Amino acid sequence: MKIRLKHLAAAVAALAMFVPASVAYAGGGTTTGADIQVSGSASTGSPGPGQPFSYTFMVKNSGPDTATAVNFTDPLPVGTTLGFGTVNGFSAPCSTTTGANGVGTVSCNLFDIVKGSQATVVVYLDAPMTAGTFSDTGNVTSSVADPQLSNNSVTVTAQVKVATCALPAGQTTLGGVVAWKDFNSAGMFEDFHFYGNDGVQYDVITNFYDGSAPLTTVINLNCQQTPNSFIQVGNSVAVTGTVGTTILPGATVATPVIYASVIQVPFFKDKI
Repeated sequence: MKIRLKHLAAAVAALAMFVPASVAYAGGGTTTGADIQVSGSASTGSPGPGQPFSYTFMVKNSGPDTATAVNFTDPLPVGTTLGFGTVNGFSAPCSTTTGANGVGTVSCNLFDIVKGSQATVVVYLDAPMTAGTFSDTGNVTSSVADPQLSNNSVTVTAQVKVATCALPAGQTTLGGVVAWKDFNSAGMFEDFHFYGNDGVQYDVITNFYDGSAPLTTVINLNCQQTPNSFIQVGNSVAVTGTVGTTILPGATVATPVIYASVIQVPFFKDKI
């Protein structure tokens, strides 16, 4: 009996020479740490200018340990307008911040994710007003060591296609976000404050009602004229006009302004 135990101990010792200290799983995890990974998709790959759409991110833990204090962040593309984010259908774990140029970042607390479980993050926003391809990257982190950091972020790409509208020659067109609206002495909406995508804040002078020329035209994404009431705070709009500076009533220093001739708002003809 003693001889057999001796032989068994020798066999175990020999086998240990061929066993790695950390055994890899087929799913990418290891015997220690938590392999969190994120995948993403967009509700549409071709949103219209200013059209509401969403990103969906799936955050999964392949183990072997529980991922604790998991956090998701999504710095949104320039030109998009931030809505809000949810985790598994609830908005409470998410917060949003908006920079001076109107670009936002969504941050969500995913708490702990046990091995084999996942969380679903949905980010709601409006597409840019200008045509072109834009990319969005979602990132996840955890307080537990992650053996595969390469799958902790994912980039989703979409493309905006804009109808070609006849715009005044020689004038500048800027995309951005309406910050607040101003009203004239009769209580009618006329001018508005504008966060341009170029990082500058402008006061947009429209001359809707004062009779000075040129009067501003408001058009939708189908290049059809619309009522100016469709310029709303928080909307992404495109302003075409002459850029300059002036001292506004009640102010003492000059501020950037756009003397607008055309404003394009995010509404199609069939939505008006």
